[in-house]
Amino acid sequence: MKSLKALCAIGILSLFFSCSYQEDTAAFFIENQLNESLIVERVSNETLGNNIFHNVSLDLKSSESFERYLLRLTDIEITKFTCNFSDYQGIIENGQLFVDDLLLGNFVAGMDHVDIDDPQILRQIEELFIEKTALDFSFVGESNAHHFLSVNVQVEMKGTFVH
Repeated sequence: MKSLKALCAIGILSLFFSCSYQEDTAAFFIENQLNESLIVERVSNETLGNNIFHNVSLDLKSSESFERYLLRLTDIEITKFTCNFSDYQGIIENGQLFVDDLLLGNFVAGMDHVDIDDPQILRQIEELFIEKTALDFSFVGESNAHHFLSVNVQVEMKGTFVH
């Protein structure tokens, strides 16, 4: 009988202490889409060598809802990362796409898009966004002739925020 009373007392005390202090937190999710355009162009009278380097910033603060709650951001899930190419003219060799120093893929003449769907690469990009909130998307390559390429970067994501 004593052990039953002791068990009941322990149970009541554990309920009291577990319920006495609970931090009020709520998680919420916001979907976001980043769209940035990059023009890779060289006119024939430029004498800058044959290296190509153009970049654009992918910034979470460009979304009003993300900017408002940015300090509460705990996780990001990228659901789509696509680079669309259009208006290709001239010759570009060894074209490569980067986010910060992370190689996303290669550009070959005639391509119309590249989908980044490798889970490991997407997770690295998500971690970079959590760490820095703004990343540089870069196109690098080589050409010693007139060229033009329009690159549209589209990133769809879902952010997890804790309040």
